[in-house]
Amino acid sequence: MSARTAAQRGDLVEEMLVIAAYLSTVVHGDGGARDVAQALARLDAAQQTALIVVLAGLADPDRPLGALLGWLDFDEHAQPIAPAVDERTTLRQIAEDYPIRTAPPEIDEVAVVLALEGQDVPLTPKERVVAVAEGRRRGMSMEAIAAALRGDQRNLARAWERAKRRARQADRPDPALPDAFGVAA
Repeated sequence: MSARTAAQRGDLVEEMLVIAAYLSTVVHGDGGARDVAQALARLDAAQQTALIVVLAGLADPDRPLGALLGWLDFDEHAQPIAPAVDERTTLRQIAEDYPIRTAPPEIDEVAVVLALEGQDVPLTPKERVVAVAEGRRRGMSMEAIAAALRGDQRNLARAWERAKRRARQADRPDPALPDAFGVAA
C-alpha cells in the first residue's frame, strides 16, 4: 500500500506523464531500445507502476487496434509487415478476456485512507489491518487509529499483534503485506 497522499500521487502522475510522453516518441520512431532501457532504469518500482498506469491511461480502450498499433511495421521477429490498419478489435474487447478484471480488490486503499482520516467508511478485517499498518507508518498512536476507525483500541491492538505474528511466521517484515494476513500476493 502506498503511503503517499493524494497530492503526492498526483505529482507522481504528472512526473510520469513526461516520461510516458518521451517513451511514446521513442517507440514511434524518435529512438530505440537503448533509450527505453535508460529511461526505465532511472525509475524505482513505485514510479514504474505509476508509469504503467499513465501509459494505460493514454490509450483509448474504444479505438480499434488498427488505429492504436497501425504504426507498427514489424513483427515479433523484427520482420517487416504491413500495418494492420483494418483491425477493428478494440482494447476493451481484448480486456474482457482478462480474468482478474472481474475480481474485486482485496484491499480498498481509498477506503483505508478515508477511514484513517476519520470518515465513517466500512472496512473488511483485512483492510483494518492495513489501516493500522498505514496509521503506524504515519506516526499515529494506536489510540488515534482506534478513534479514526471507530473501534475498540484493545480489539484493534489484538488484531494488529496477530497480523504481526503471522507476518513473522511468513518471514515478512510488514504485517500489511498481503501474505501476512492470508491474502494471495
